[in-house]
Amino acid sequence: LFSGMTIIEKRSVVSGMDSLQELADLAPEISNLVHELQKERGTSAVYIGSKGAKFAEQLPKQWEETNAKKQAYENAIKSFNANDFGKNMVAKMEAGYEALLVLEETRSNVKTFKITVPKMAGYYTPTIRKLLSVVEEMAVLSTDADITKSITTYTSLLQGKERAGVERAMGGAGFGAGKFKPGIYRKFLQLIAMQDTYLSRFYLQAEPEIVALHKETVVGPAVDEVNRLRTIAIESQRMGSTGGVTATHWFGTITKKIDLLKKVEDGIAEYLTN
Repeated sequence: LFSGMTIIEKRSVVSGMDSLQELADLAPEISNLVHELQKERGTSAVYIGSKGAKFAEQLPKQWEETNAKKQAYENAIKSFNANDFGKNMVAKMEAGYEALLVLEETRSNVKTFKITVPKMAGYYTPTIRKLLSVVEEMAVLSTDADITKSITTYTSLLQGKERAGVERAMGGAGFGAGKFKPGIYRKFLQLIAMQDTYLSRFYLQAEPEIVALHKETVVGPAVDEVNRLRTIAIESQRMGSTGGVTATHWFGTITKKIDLLKKVEDGIAEYLTN
């Protein structure tokens, strides 16, 4: 009896690990799509904020890049049975899929200036978070403490990077318009604080080698310049000026920093899928 129970228990663990591996394989496809949606949100913010003077050519190119990752994601979920992971997973997968159905309509509104920056972000940001919630569900499904810790570390970085993506969009709108409107300014400050919180959580949860990877990767001129531009944005309310900083410079600089975060993200994803 005890031998039989042990065999059943071990088979259950193996089955659970196989299922989790299937989900772990899907996670990079989700994060790749999220990365492009984040860039699309930022590009759209600069385009709207500058009344089309900036990023008129970059916008359709970004749509193409997003579409490629969206297609890869859709191909991946065709063979992914969310029912195997319970009702919560089914609901989260459906929410993400349904949100993406509105993407083309949102793009049309951006192109024709029928949508403001906050309302534009009000589509992209919840859509991205719905996609990320699928990855976060991995931590709930895992019964292995080490794997759960790794997944939680991964999602902390994803959530911090998402706030950096929103910061890119809000900064793009502010610098693009030559001033930070009160609502965008408050959001900008909140996003910096939220990134600090997620980074602290990441450092608490991550293995030493992952912490080292982050510290060695997310450094350099782009990171230093983002900090300088942040100071200009923060001081803009008092100084009454954005110091001549262009939206293009802000966008390009913070994108370099976010790309460094993506390298760390890919490193953790590789660990999860191996």
